[in-house]
Amino acid sequence: MTVEGTTDPGFEKVQDVFADNFEERDEVGAALCVYHRGRPVVDLWGGVADVDDDRPWDRDTLSVMDSTTKAITTVCALTLVEQGELDLDAPVARYWPEFAAHDKRDVTLRHVFTHQAGLPAVDRWISLDDVEAWAPCVEALEAQRPYWKPGTAHGYHGLTIGWLLGEPIRRVSGLTPGAFVREHIAPRLSTGAGLDLWIGLPEEEEHRVAPTVRVDLASPGGLGASTGDERYDEMYRQCTELYLDAEFLDQYMHPDKRTAAFFDRPLTIPQRAFGPTEVGKDMNSRRHHAMELPSATGIASARSLARLAAALVGEVDGVRLLGEDIVAEAATTFSSGPDQVVLTDTAWGLGFSVPGGVLFPGHGTGRGFGHAGANGTLLYADLDADLAIGYLRNHMTLDVPDPRSWPLVRAAYDCLESL
Repeated sequence: MTVEGTTDPGFEKVQDVFADNFEERDEVGAALCVYHRGRPVVDLWGGVADVDDDRPWDRDTLSVMDSTTKAITTVCALTLVEQGELDLDAPVARYWPEFAAHDKRDVTLRHVFTHQAGLPAVDRWISLDDVEAWAPCVEALEAQRPYWKPGTAHGYHGLTIGWLLGEPIRRVSGLTPGAFVREHIAPRLSTGAGLDLWIGLPEEEEHRVAPTVRVDLASPGGLGASTGDERYDEMYRQCTELYLDAEFLDQYMHPDKRTAAFFDRPLTIPQRAFGPTEVGKDMNSRRHHAMELPSATGIASARSLARLAAALVGEVDGVRLLGEDIVAEAATTFSSGPDQVVLTDTAWGLGFSVPGGVLFPGHGTGRGFGHAGANGTLLYADLDADLAIGYLRNHMTLDVPDPRSWPLVRAAYDCLESL
């Protein structure tokens, strides 16, 4: 397999590990970009973008980001915080009055950013029609009681944080997060390399997307497989149990059979958070790529992920997206330890993952932050090292920590130490 692209002197180890992913870790197609001190030092791609027609991954291939989308939505929300339009410690209901219902009057934006709001799921099915319409998802959160007292625990709001941040963004700016990216984030980084990054992909860009090779649920890293972390494996076991349940499967496949009574069952929080939704049902469809789901449906190039991350830790072509103070606060640990949804340890700053858990182990100076995605996608940044990494691939696994992205991060730090 031929790796294409460029690597600056001193960063050869990163290229070696990237190539090893194909030879030793079952990579299919992938791209990697590393920025250091505001300039790209690694820009690589290789493998197959579409396994059905053997289309190679090229310089302009795009890929679905999955949960790395949350980092982009976080940048949108923090932009409004920095501008004084949103207040971290204000109740969400200040901007979204209907949200106050059902014991949520005191839920703050900081609770949302740090996954402490107690709202990782809603007690109703979320269909693709709901996601496209936006309002049904917002209304479901308005009607939901928190699963724990906000501020007393944390749990990964894997799907819901997209609307919990997205609706305040919409209320104060008049724009959905996807539109906010198009109008206020992408144009600022349009000089030079530009920014291939969307939440809601335009149809004219569809031909560039690498279809996701879905996880084999019976394989290592699939549902029910052992990860070596007993608590994380328990989350998998609970989700597997739900997906093997006849009543759940019948309602999942037949929307006309869905009833509110389903949620009277003693479902666990992981089952409620990861089960009753159609999101991800067809990740390779034009419909999925076009949806504005601010927690999961972003699409980008690795080059653009790294460029955006680099503009958080410093200047890129004279542009810095957020000030140093707010980025430093966003990279601070606000919640850590056992996660009510993932069950094992996670750690969160303001919207970003930070070192201290299975989802984001971190390396280097300890001031790393960013977000990983289910298919191995990673946006990683380090304030002290002035380092930014964007990584995309099309072969989904559910291993944690991801065995392909994190060795690349370690290799980048090894290179910095040798410069």
